[in-house]
Formats: sequence, structure tokens, C-alpha cells
Amino acid sequence: MPIMSRAKEILTSYPRTELLWASCREALNVKQAERAGCDIIAVAPDILKKMSLFGKCLTELSLETVKMFHQDAIAAGYRL
Repeated sequence: MPIMSRAKEILTSYPRTELLWASCREALNVKQAERAGCDIIAVAPDILKKMSLFGKCLTELSLETVKMFHQDAIAAGYRL
């Protein structure tokens, strides 16, 4: 992130240039690119899906996850 932030500073001297953060590997990288001031962020579809979880209540997310495990167990024939 420090390198990208510095690159953004350097680019302010060059009109008509934009900073690209390519190949985000995790959702956190999108936030890092945004904070560094990147103009373009290349993101894979699976990372875009995860971004919908940003800002979600952790209690709600935990409950949804437990419910999914429970449903999967029932579908696999386990009795709880």
C-alpha cells in the first residue's frame, strides 16, 4: 500500500494518468487500493461477491453461517 500511495503522489505531476491496482487477491485489497487513491481497481467476480459483506453485522453473519452449516448437515442426512 505505501508503494501505491507514493505512486499516486508521483502521478499528480502527470496529467491524464491513472493508477491501476490489478489482480486483487482478496476483498481487503479493494479497500487498500481505494485508500491508496487508485483510479482503477481490477477485481475478479468472486472477490466482487465478497464485497457485499463489507459493513455487515458480525452477529448476523455468524448466524447465517451457522444456519448454512445446519442446512448442509440435514441435506447430507445427518440428524442434529
